[in-house]
Amino acid sequence: ASITKPLVATTVMKMVDLGVWDLDEPLYKYWIDPDIKDDPRTKKVTTRMILNMTSGFPNWRFQTESGKLQFLFEPGTEMNYSGEGFEYLKMSIEAKFNKPLEEVVKRILFDKTNMNNIRFWWYDDMEEEDYAENYDQNGEQYETYKYYETLAAGNILATVDDYLKFAQYVMKGADISKELLQYIQTPQSSMFKDQVMYGSGWMNIKLSDGNYVMFHDGRDPGVRTLVLTFRNTNQAVVILTNGDNGDKLYGEILKQLGGKANEFIVTLNEAKKKAIAEERAKKKNN
Repeated sequence: ASITKPLVATTVMKMVDLGVWDLDEPLYKYWIDPDIKDDPRTKKVTTRMILNMTSGFPNWRFQTESGKLQFLFEPGTEMNYSGEGFEYLKMSIEAKFNKPLEEVVKRILFDKTNMNNIRFWWYDDMEEEDYAENYDQNGEQYETYKYYETLAAGNILATVDDYLKFAQYVMKGADISKELLQYIQTPQSSMFKDQVMYGSGWMNIKLSDGNYVMFHDGRDPGVRTLVLTFRNTNQAVVILTNGDNGDKLYGEILKQLGGKANEFIVTLNEAKKKAIAEERAKKKNN
């Protein structure tokens, strides 16, 4: 699911480091979605905004009243988690280089890290028996949906081993400049009252020692995934589950690991509870 986003974001930052992509170049030069072609705000959307979730787009267009892509606010002024933003970025990259996104990511990221068992969609060489089928909260199996188009915001097919290679690669610097690495490691926009931040395709939580944990989770029907990177201790955690109850395992696993891992899950749960309580209070007042 959404742990695809850090993969795409890291690829983009490597492209920036190579000098073939600009974080602040307006994307309308390469791509304009037909739904918003007449909206002047298209000329303001940049890669930096998309990676920091400040593009102004909804999470998904089907969730809007019109069912079409639209701006929820002026780009760069607020934060809203958006899968549509990553899809917009995908279309821009493919338009500029005239190559599918998966080819760009494979060349710049996967091949550099020997990530050989990771796919954006169901390639011909994929065996269905190698796929962990998905289950609902009652343990009933979902029908296996095979998709054949790249989604920049989700749907990556991966093994734990390959995704750990990626997490380790990021912690070791991702072969980019110190300035860009520092930028990736610095949260840019607030998700839950400054306790959970977002920046460059990663979520961030500040721990008691003042250091941030870079992480991302993923949620789809029958999919719950989580990646954590503790760069100060050079440790990473990747949890991939194939059921709607999978996220209930996070706390138990991280508590057993102890230390920063346990503090992370406690802090995250507290932040979510506060955010839910504030949202309920807001609705009640309205």
